[in-house]
Amino acid sequence: MAEQMTLGQLRLGKVDGKHEYLTPQSERDQLVFDAFLIPDSVDPQRLNNGACHYVEGFRGTGKTSLLRWHAEQQRVAGSETRFVLFKSDLTESQRLAISTEVGIDWADIDSGKMEVSQDFKAAWTWFILHKIGEILDADSSIAIGDTDAFLRLLGIIDNKVFTKSVGFMPRLEGAKVKIKGHVGFFSMELGGDFRAEGDESGKASLDSLAQAAGRRAAKLNMSKPIYLYFDELEVFYSDQAQYKRDQRMVRDLIFAISSINDIFRSNKVPIHVLGAVRSEVVDGMGSLGQEVDRLVHDRGFLLAWHHSKRSIEHPLMKMIGRKIVAAEKELGVTP
Repeated sequence: MAEQMTLGQLRLGKVDGKHEYLTPQSERDQLVFDAFLIPDSVDPQRLNNGACHYVEGFRGTGKTSLLRWHAEQQRVAGSETRFVLFKSDLTESQRLAISTEVGIDWADIDSGKMEVSQDFKAAWTWFILHKIGEILDADSSIAIGDTDAFLRLLGIIDNKVFTKSVGFMPRLEGAKVKIKGHVGFFSMELGGDFRAEGDESGKASLDSLAQAAGRRAAKLNMSKPIYLYFDELEVFYSDQAQYKRDQRMVRDLIFAISSINDIFRSNKVPIHVLGAVRSEVVDGMGSLGQEVDRLVHDRGFLLAWHHSKRSIEHPLMKMIGRKIVAAEKELGVTP
């Protein structure tokens, strides 16, 4: 056993913490997780019971690292974990398609006034439930009992029920979604929100479909928990209209995450949806109303390092200390 290690053997990690966690599971370095320092402001258990849904902080404060560390703990414990990267997994063309699907053509909006209020909540609710449906469809052992109605409402069992626009969301015709086939089923699930057009098709609003899918999701019986993580909730500035649209999209995703977690928590369904969002994005939403900042603060953790007093006990010093100890253990050096 070595008695000491050199500085050259000390691995402090990559400049961007998220790159530590984006390697395939088979290639993951356990040292990364062993050296992780849980911020003082975070109680990880509150991320497991539906009490907290968000991790907030400025760029570089460790939001992605915290979510990746948390996901690894849940995966090891037997949970199903998935990530959705707002910036990477949703391209500009996909975000634009979502915008179009909620009934606004951005080419017709005065970007200087933005007087038209756009609501993406139904689209995001559908998106989240569809992601959960994809997980259950890929592995039938995750849910106990019949998931047929839930998956059928989402168009997963029969992908010809809806004409999809972004791979996950039905295309709107006017303000309605056209449903092909299964008229009896959708009539029963949607009630008065479904309007039949003959024996082979009908129409309903995206909001009514999302609500019906939510009611079915509340009845799911799981064999193990699911953790769905949304990361990199950012806005992009190429022009004023796009910036305002992205602000509304992130705002309504935050609201959708909270409402879906409320459904699962009140019905004791072990499905958790968590999101990481930049503080500057939340702060910039003040003009949009609806007090999204209060929701994030009440149901989230704020990651900040600059409040700590400069000393050997500073959290960043502790973080380096943990990396040294983890590296020593890896090399067989007595910590």
